Amino acid sequence: MRTGHCSGSSADSRLSLLIPTKDRSVFLDKLLRFYASRSLGCPVYIGDASENPEEAQRNLQAVARRRDSLKLDYERQAPGITTVAGVHQLLEKIT
Repeated sequence: MRTGHCSGSSADSRLSLLIPTKDRSVFLDKLLRFYASRSLGCPVYIGDASENPEEAQRNLQAVARRRDSLKLDYERQAPGITTVAGVHQLLEKIT
């Protein structure tokens, strides 16, 4: 793997990945599976603004399945929050 893409220990402390999502549990599960298969080393912050409670539950299950292989921080956000506001909330966790 190339360094600088959350793959090496030196990159781990400098990079974070933010994933805003809303009612896209299938996409989130595939994305997390991909990152886990690549041994992503940097923290992943997920902001879930799903309006459908079933989608939110599936997102939470996708996160639970990958907790052992990824550094995940899941935040259930208010349904209807704008993407910009959701990303801002996630950025507050890392700055």
